Amino acid sequence: MASDRLESHLVGGLLGLIVHDLRNPLSALHSNASFLQSVRDVTSPDAKEALEDVSASCEALGHIIDNVELLALSLRGDKRFEQNSFSVRELIADALSRSKSLATSYAVRVEFTPSPAADVRLATSREMLGRALGNLIKNGIQHAQDGSPVRVSAHIEGPRVVLLVEDGGAPVAADFHDKAFTAEGQVSAKGLVGARYSRGIGLFAARLAAEAAGAQVRSVPAPGGSGNAFELSVAR
Repeated sequence: MASDRLESHLVGGLLGLIVHDLRNPLSALHSNASFLQSVRDVTSPDAKEALEDVSASCEALGHIIDNVELLALSLRGDKRFEQNSFSVRELIADALSRSKSLATSYAVRVEFTPSPAADVRLATSREMLGRALGNLIKNGIQHAQDGSPVRVSAHIEGPRVVLLVEDGGAPVAADFHDKAFTAEGQVSAKGLVGARYSRGIGLFAARLAAEAAGAQVRSVPAPGGSGNAFELSVAR
């Protein structure tokens, strides 16, 4: 009789199959919602709003599927990712574009502060580093309060470029700063005050993606003394 216990690499393989199977119908849903939004005969405000909600929900599901894929890759032990050359500015612009729908649905403004660091070129996996940054931004959007913006900036620290994502949400508890980026932390964070649960195991997924790109992610004291700040650090 076969054992009911599954090894991590096998669980990762199964999750990878599920991710593949989910992407096709999700893509069809998104394409059809976009088509219906473009039909001029749809004049009802309620119908337009419903279609916008469908489109936003498709993007949210796509984000969750991407993070499940990160979990699958981690469980399989995959460590080879395509290396690219790109600027910090390009990375941030892409992450902001991918977060636009969520920001609109939460009525949150996302701000990018240009700096000389934005012109630095990086040589790592653009896909993985972008997923790490995107998860940090979307986490900030989800937890921002009272119309406070989510701020993205970059600066240089010695041989590294540090991307900073700030939000005005309730501060993460001091004893949860490191735990928020772990699997255990995300499981226990749901519903806890001072924890940091986010859609699609966001902070845990941010760490997985960062590590796949040779980067590091951590929670740091907010520069303004209130809210939250998360750093994504990568070698130049």
